[in-house]
Amino acid sequence: MDLQELQNLIASGKDIEEILKEHAWQEFEQIVARILEEHGFEVQRNMRFTLNKKRHEVDIIAARFNEILCIDCKKWNMRPGKTTALKKAAQDQTARAKNYKKFKKLKKKAIYPLIVTFLEENIVFADKIPIVPIWRLNEFMLEFPEYQKELKKI
Repeated sequence: MDLQELQNLIASGKDIEEILKEHAWQEFEQIVARILEEHGFEVQRNMRFTLNKKRHEVDIIAARFNEILCIDCKKWNMRPGKTTALKKAAQDQTARAKNYKKFKKLKKKAIYPLIVTFLEENIVFADKIPIVPIWRLNEFMLEFPEYQKELKKI
């Protein structure tokens, strides 16, 4: 599904969660990547690397100027323990972002871990890591400069 098709479905009255519920997680990641591209980021999906003999994977790396977003996409449904799981995901994403920075030797780049979710009410933070619902991602990116002072920077 491309961004134009998604916009047409939303314009017809469907909400983004209803639309994406019918699609696989790969398409969820693809939509996140397209939104970031619309905001001027160069995007790489499914970045795999090995550091200190340990394999790592980041769902999306989005780079623009001297800032890099290290994104984990979570297409989870509502379930018990979701808050705890999101806090753990934020910690794990911080570790992946640090390892990515070491792997790429990016001393002068600012790396921001981020989690994009399928369902959630508002933008929340876990240990200064934003957890952004897909339907608020565009808004978050438009306001990214204001959020930067609140975010964990690696």
